[in-house]
Amino acid sequence: MSRHVIIYKLDLHGVRYESVAPLFHKFVNEWWGKDMLVITGNSPKMKEIVCQILESYDVEYVVGGITGNEPHIKILGG
Repeated sequence: MSRHVIIYKLDLHGVRYESVAPLFHKFVNEWWGKDMLVITGNSPKMKEIVCQILESYDVEYVVGGITGNEPHIKILGG
């Protein structure tokens, strides 16, 4: 029996920093409790903005995958 894993994605690569918060809050609230992947690009500032918002949600997340250098943040939904 195969198991399909669905991960919900939000691509913030190329989004202006000032536009991130409303887009990100909407995304997190829509898929709350699910695994999510946020594409940040390689911008340290974008990763910082997303992490600051995630702290207010009190969820587990991993920045940059196993190496810590990949351009995304994974949110562990449970």
